[in-house]
Amino acid sequence: MDKTYLNMCFVDEFGKNYTLRVDDPKEGLDGEAVEQAARGIVESKAFRRKGELTSLMTSDVVKVSTQNLVDHRE
Repeated sequence: MDKTYLNMCFVDEFGKNYTLRVDDPKEGLDGEAVEQAARGIVESKAFRRKGELTSLMTSDVVKVSTQNLVDHRE
């Protein structure tokens, strides 16, 4: 089973990291599209920890491939 995620790591006003994971991101994303989405997230102030998010620090597309070897569930 293959899964794909977009991890967006933001920094808040206190210098703490906040990671937002998006399941099954749109195919063909590029840095510009991710930066634009991140600006919208920061400006919306929809996500908070202790402080408001101030900027995007990193963003990665993560692909996970899982191969089941044993499954005794019924």
